[in-house]
Amino acid sequence: MLICLVCTKQIPDSLHRSHKQYCINCSQMLDGQGIRFSCGSSLYPYKGIFRELILRAKVGGDQRLLRALVDLCLEHPYTKRELDYCEEVMPVPSSFSGRLRGSTDIAYFVARECAYRFEKRLSLAPFGGYWRCFKRSKQKQRVALRLNFPRRRDSIPTLLIDDVITTGYSLLQLAFKLEKSQCRFLTLGDAYSTREYQLE
Repeated sequence: MLICLVCTKQIPDSLHRSHKQYCINCSQMLDGQGIRFSCGSSLYPYKGIFRELILRAKVGGDQRLLRALVDLCLEHPYTKRELDYCEEVMPVPSSFSGRLRGSTDIAYFVARECAYRFEKRLSLAPFGGYWRCFKRSKQKQRVALRLNFPRRRDSIPTLLIDDVITTGYSLLQLAFKLEKSQCRFLTLGDAYSTREYQLE
């Protein structure tokens, strides 16, 4: 008997979904549609079961869930679409406070696996990108920014990978720092499109 990674209920061998360790109910909740933007994609709405998975992997350090999140990302059709565009992948650096607390850097593990599986170059952000003190989503004044990455000719197509997009600030800051790159983004979770963050 397998145990569902989400609800921890037992899954009879005849019912579990191939190698994914989710019960039927949790599997259906993880089959949500992705969200396409003009300059990137998000794979799942950041709510419910998916939000719980991210938090348990990131804050709780659950390695089985981290592996499951990486697999969910690699199997999503939007991932291949975004990776077909790029020559290199780059994880968005986590905040300095998050690294001090020992939070798991989900974006790095997803980017590393995408680079390996799809034979892309894995690049790291410029040094200055690692010194954001606090997560933008934790700040009181948080307004969703318009996701318009600079368009540069004769540049390296780069896919920026992050765990969750809340305001778009981290992605935009990194895209502007990469003067020789033409950027798109891929995030596992989308909190940007919810009414709490959406611009009028």
